[in-house]
Amino acid sequence: MRIFHCLAWCLAVGAPLGGSEPPAAWDGRGGLLSSTLSAPPASPDSFVLDDTGRRLSTAEPRIRVVSLVPALTDIVVELGGSASLAGRTRFDADARIAHVPSMGGALDPSLEAIVQARPDLVIVWADTDSRGVAERLESLGLPVYGAVVGSIDDVRRHTRALGSLLGRGDAAEKLMRRIEAGLHAARPPEPFADPPVVLVVLWPRPIMTSGRGTFIDELIRLVGARGAFDDLDVAWPTVSFEAVLQRDPDLILLAMDDPEEYRGSMGWIDDSSFWGTLRAVKAGRVHLVDADTFTRPGPAMVHAAAELARHVRALGNDR
Repeated sequence: MRIFHCLAWCLAVGAPLGGSEPPAAWDGRGGLLSSTLSAPPASPDSFVLDDTGRRLSTAEPRIRVVSLVPALTDIVVELGGSASLAGRTRFDADARIAHVPSMGGALDPSLEAIVQARPDLVIVWADTDSRGVAERLESLGLPVYGAVVGSIDDVRRHTRALGSLLGRGDAAEKLMRRIEAGLHAARPPEPFADPPVVLVVLWPRPIMTSGRGTFIDELIRLVGARGAFDDLDVAWPTVSFEAVLQRDPDLILLAMDDPEEYRGSMGWIDDSSFWGTLRAVKAGRVHLVDADTFTRPGPAMVHAAAELARHVRALGNDR
């Protein structure tokens, strides 16, 4: 399931190193000696910090990027950096980068394939599960950018940082303006006196959803609603049906990425005497939404916000 990897809900599995050595064409900082970009170089002392405190120079644009974080792969693509991508994960389905070699999973990539791609930047998750991957990449002399990405502010920060690293600062500012405009358009004309309660189901059995502080929770609040589990500090909690029944959401959105799972989940809800007691189910306010759109905190969150706004506004006075 791509949905779990988008949210980094999996165990890290080490890939065999394969004994490959960094190519002789690399410079001392792990970058390539030549650049094909025409963007003017930044000041020699310019740098960005990743989410682990690593300091990465922006003196020269990075021209061969391997991204193991799907949400940040999306940002690179939207910055116009598709040609700079030398590697992606198997969970990146954007047709614009179908030609880019897959390095494997986000947390279990092939280090041999990454080395052979000759990257001058590797984007990784900055979490405990990914620490081993990052350390092994750095031991090979590869420059690593570690990212925590779960909130709207994270998207803003990484968009600007990647814009600087790729020599695409102007494109990053344009992308941010587009994202901000899309988020603004999703805001309700008038606030709800009684905000509707929205449950986004990321996995049906057991029920997995979003808690406080995630970008999904932020988008729900942005459109004038309230997340069913916004009282939980756990980012992606697994909850019981009893807990869902207690909150009795006005609207349920099922985020999945396979048509069979779509149909199976809808059939399961329709046939379930338990789910049938919920007011959202009784009123037919259960909708299917694209998993990638609702699980990747990146440029696609504008589409998630628009879809949330459409469903919330459609509630009208029906509650």
